[in-house]
This record gives sequence, C-alpha cells and structure tokens, in this order.
Amino acid sequence: MRLSNGFTLLEVLIVIVIIGIVIGIALPSMQASTQKNRVDTMLNKIEKSLILARNHSQNYIKPVTVCPLGDNKECSNNWSTGIDVFIDDNGNLKLEDPDTLLKGGFAVNAQDQISFPAKGLTFNTDGQVSVSVAVGTTLRFRYCSGSQRGGVDIASSGRTEVIDDSLFANCD
Repeated sequence: MRLSNGFTLLEVLIVIVIIGIVIGIALPSMQASTQKNRVDTMLNKIEKSLILARNHSQNYIKPVTVCPLGDNKECSNNWSTGIDVFIDDNGNLKLEDPDTLLKGGFAVNAQDQISFPAKGLTFNTDGQVSVSVAVGTTLRFRYCSGSQRGGVDIASSGRTEVIDDSLFANCD
C-alpha cells in the first residue's frame, strides 16, 4: 500500500471550483452591502451638516447657509463637489468677508449621485429654513449608489429626517 503526501489534481480542481462558486454568490450581495453602507454614511454626514447649521444659526443668531461652494466661493447646483456650511451674514449664498466657513465640503463618490432642488438653503436665526424653490417642493436631499438610495427631508421648521428609499424612485 502506497501512502499519499499531498492532494491529487482532481481534489485541487474541485476545491477551486467550490471557491469560485462561493465567490460568485457572495460578490453581488457584498457590492449591494457596500453601496448601502456608502448611502447610509453620506446621509448621516448630510444630516449632521444640516443639524450643525441649524444649531449654529440659533446659538449665534446669524444666518447659516448650506450649499456646494464653487471656485468663486458662490453656491452652485453641483452638490457632488461637497456640502459646505458657512455663516452668511448678508444671505447672498456667497462666502465672502465677514462670512465664516464652519465646515468644508466632503466629496461624493464618483459612482454615486446626489441631488437637491435648490443651489443652497439658509437657516435663519430662529432655525427655520429659507430656500428659493417653487411652492410645494419637498426639501429633500436624494442620494443614490447603484440600486441603493436614501434621502434627508428638511421641514420648513428646520428639522431633518433620514428617509428610506420607498419615498422616491431615483435621484433626479
């Protein structure tokens, strides 16, 4: 009788096939999980920025604007560049003297999509929101990553709420 000190080629091939099948099954769910985590993280960052702006406007009795700042330090519609929070003393949606930047923008993943119906919003000294949108427009940040999506609703009182994806179909 001959003793074996290793694996046969057939055994190695069977193990490789089984590993390939397991990876093939696990990879799609891992991508969805990664996308969901990215959406949840970004929604929490957005909500924290909004809460910071509202609290600062009430505590320091100054209007605070939340928007993506462009190269000329003016609010733009390109929310994917990041969300900035600054004291906007004159309410012109522009970071200039004597305004103060409270929080710099955090960039959005290039594969993801973010939208908001205005180029910026301002929290007044009483914590309420001031924004230029059509009457009846829902103030909602929408964030999508692949098939995963979520949002942050902002009430006119300034209160925020993270919402699930059942309230909207896409990020447009």
